[in-house]
Formats: sequence, structure tokens, C-alpha cells
Amino acid sequence: MKKKHNLKKVFWALGTLVILITVGIFGFMWFENETVLDALYLTTITISTVGFGLPHELTTGGKIFTIFLIIFSFGNYAYAISIITTHLVEGQIYDVLGVRKRNKGKNMKNHVIICGFGRNGRKVSQELKARGEEYIVIDQDHEVVMNYTDEPTKFIEGDATEDDVLEQAGIHNAKSIISTMPADADNLFVVLTARSLNPDIVIISRASNDSADRKLHVAGVDHVVMPESVGGAHMAKLVSRSDVLEFLDHLSLTGSSETNLEVIEYDELPDEFKNKSIMEMAVRQLVGANIVGFKTPKGEFIINPSPDTIIIPDSKIFILGTPEQIKKINLKKLAPDYISKELKKSQLHLEREYGLSVLSLVRKGKISAVVAQLSKEIEADLVVMGTHGKTGIQKITGSHAMKLIHAVHIPVLVVQTREVGHGYKKIIFPINVSVSYDVKIDWTIFIAKAYDAQVLLYLMKTNEEKLQYGIKKLTHKIVENFKAHNISYLLEEASSERNFPAQIQKFAAEKSGDLIMIKVDDDEFEPIFIHGALEETMIYNESQIPVFCAQKK
Repeated sequence: MKKKHNLKKVFWALGTLVILITVGIFGFMWFENETVLDALYLTTITISTVGFGLPHELTTGGKIFTIFLIIFSFGNYAYAISIITTHLVEGQIYDVLGVRKRNKGKNMKNHVIICGFGRNGRKVSQELKARGEEYIVIDQDHEVVMNYTDEPTKFIEGDATEDDVLEQAGIHNAKSIISTMPADADNLFVVLTARSLNPDIVIISRASNDSADRKLHVAGVDHVVMPESVGGAHMAKLVSRSDVLEFLDHLSLTGSSETNLEVIEYDELPDEFKNKSIMEMAVRQLVGANIVGFKTPKGEFIINPSPDTIIIPDSKIFILGTPEQIKKINLKKLAPDYISKELKKSQLHLEREYGLSVLSLVRKGKISAVVAQLSKEIEADLVVMGTHGKTGIQKITGSHAMKLIHAVHIPVLVVQTREVGHGYKKIIFPINVSVSYDVKIDWTIFIAKAYDAQVLLYLMKTNEEKLQYGIKKLTHKIVENFKAHNISYLLEEASSERNFPAQIQKFAAEKSGDLIMIKVDDDEFEPIFIHGALEETMIYNESQIPVFCAQKK
């Protein structure tokens, strides 16, 4: 292994000392007629400023020579000694650390080897560290290694193209190696050496041009990255497709973003899920994340795979979700027996704590279709549904919650993580003229009586006479119904014509509302329309106030 302990500086320091001592010896022999040993003694105590006594009084010439020797040797001697001392001490410390790190490299398994610790290498290490991946760095520059000995990063100082260095880094047990060195020839040698030592390792290499790209693939590399090409293409796409790139940049692999992307291989799945369909895995239902991609054993990518897609050997699935959802994913817990146990646990809790009669069951399929079918079979009166909010592609296609609400055609109570509190004492009742209000009025009266609640009517503001007339007429009808059933109510109009859904949320938060009443249109679910609809905006209100979605029944 090559070692570069700043040998030029060390040789210069030694040369300076030799010259100073030689000049001193000849000078004292000339001016004082000293022997070689006495001249060496006088030279040593002079340039080192030790200050021992002189064996005899110096002549005038000897005194003048001594003065000039002190002037010229003082700084050079101190600097030379410091260089030599630093070399010896750091060399010994590094050897100790180096041996330890090499031993760690040999003991590592399923880790990543980074060859070269320049700009690209450091960026790779940052990403791997953020993902919790274990890795080790190889670099020939001693100063780079010494500057990072206080970091948790494992280093080996050496030439990554040599077999023994890669073996010290644990090449036989590593899962991948990344070569980021600036010279294409060095990267090519790393690829050849790594492939010969570990035929199964995944090799990723930097390249500066297309010619190097072709040679690296011939040598056995799995992936090639050309930083200049990638950067240029990215900048060009920013001109015409900036929104798309901004969305992709929003996705993160490190956990630092709102949305993360995770890949899970077939071998990482429990036996219960191997050779099963995506539908049977029920990842969305359990943790709120989405399976957005599938990679076949042949390397083909399928975006937004069908729920019927079977997870077969050598395949991979790609999961999109928030960092919290990704952390919650423990596929060993997603087996059917685990789901049944969790449902049974919830059933016992409801029966013991609240005296409810509860039946639990597990069915396969899309949640909206399953709940809709079940609600018909048992002639259900109400669906209570929790939601984690919209993530990933749902922000474009619409949420699973709205799909379920439109599928069941019965009232749905949507709750988030807000505490139950003291019941429904303040009911927020928005009024516009977009939907029929008969069902909404009936349910509001029913709930208000059950909880002795006050209803806060919040009217949409408009300057259009036709709409004003419609809202006034509707409000009169609602008030008359409330009076007939002795329901307490208050009236308030929105302060602006703009963004009525946002004003409803603000009003509900200011009034400490316990429940928001909405009426869901009877039309079929339309993702593009519903993406910005009032109903969906209310369901995901920032205050997490429960929302009652009134429907026909």
C-alpha cells in the first residue's frame, strides 16, 4: 500500500538540519581550531539554544560566526524539528488507527466501499450516512484521511486499484462498490479488480465521457454516472419541465423530505408475502404508504403496478410515503395473522371499555370496494373512518378517503389523530348553494339533540344577486327547521368571497368546533374535480376536526 507522509517536507527538514550542523562544525573548526567533536558540541548547543556553558572564551571571529549561526538557524531548526516530530507522531497514530480500520473493513458485511473522497465521494458518504448504510472509504491522500479521523467514517489510506487494499476494505463481503476517482483509468482498474475479487458485487463508477462509459461497461460495471452529463441534462430540463423536476427533487431517499421513496427486495419479505399480490400485502391500509413501482426479475420497471401484480423471486417493490410511514413499515408484521390479531385486540378494547358489540373480519381487495360491499350486506347506517391524509400520487388522483365516501352511499364520519374530547358541542354548518341540504339538516338535528350541541351556521359571501337569493332562502329553511326542533344556533357570514373552504377551516378553528357537517355530492367520484373540492378540503383540515359526510341514508 502506498503511503505519502509528506516525504518532501521531511526530506527538506532533514536536509536543513544537515546543512546547519555541517556549516557549524566547519565554522567552529576554522575560527576556534576545535576538534570535530567539540565543534559538533558547540554547533548543537548554539542552534538548539540550549545554553550550556562554553568550554573556553571564544575569539572575536568565533563570536561573530556564532551570532550569524544563531540568526540563520533559529527559525529553520525549529521548523525542521516540528516537521520531523509531526511525521513521527502522526505516522505512529495513523498506523494504529489504520490497522484498526482495516480490521473493521474485513469484519464488515453487506456494506458499501467508496473509492476516492473528493466532492463526489463525500456526497456519496453523506447520502449513505443519512440512510443508515454502513460504508468504508479508500483514498490515497494522507491529509484527507487524517482530516477525517475524528468522524465516524471508516477510512483506509491506499490505492483502490490494488487487490490487498480492496480485501482490507472487505470486498468479498461488500454489497456494492462506488468508484468516484477523477481519472477514468483509475476507475477502470477499480472495476476490473473489484469484479475479479467479487463477481456478484454491484459496481457503480464515475466516468468523464462516453468512451470511458463504454470501456467501463466492458470491464463489468453495473452503473455509470457522468456528473457533467447529468448536470447539463438537469439544467436543460429546468427550462421546460421545472415543475416536474421540482416534484422529483421533493422526493427524498434520506428521510429529510416530506416524501420518501423506499425499495424492498423479494428476499426482505416474510414468507407469508412471497409470491403474493400487492393487494394481499395491504401496505396502504396498514401504514398509509403507497406501492408506486415494481421491478421484474428481468429488470423491467412497472410504474403504478396493478394490485394483482405478484411479488416473485428477484423482484422489487418501490414504496412512496412520509418518513414516519416509511419507518412504520415492518413487512414482517403485515401478514394476515398479524392483521387478525390487531383487529381482535381492538375488538376486545371496544367491548370492555365501552360495552359495544363488535364483529371483526378481514377481507382482501380495495378498501373502498370492500367497505361498500360490506355496508350493503349488513345494511350499515354509518361508516367511521380514520385517515392519514393524502400522500404521493393521491395529491393528483384524489384520496382513498373520498373514493370510499363516494362508494358507500351512506353517511361517513372521518376522523384524524385529534382526541375525542368532550363530544360534539359545537357543530360547524357551512352554507353555500352547491348541493342539496335536506340530508345534511336531518343529520345535524339528530347529532345536535344527541349531544345538546350548538350549531354555528357559516354563510358563504357573494355579490351575485342570484347566489345571494339562493343562500338567503336556504338559510331561512335551515333556521326554521332548527327552531322547530329547539336547536341552538348562531349565524355568521364569511368575511370575503375568496377561498370559502379556507375560511371555513379558519372559522372552525377560531370557534373551537368539534364537528364539521358537509354534504357529499351523489355524482360518481371524479379525481380531477374532487382534488380541489370543498369536501376533500374539509376532510383534511389542519385542525383535524372530525368531519361528518352526510349522504342519502
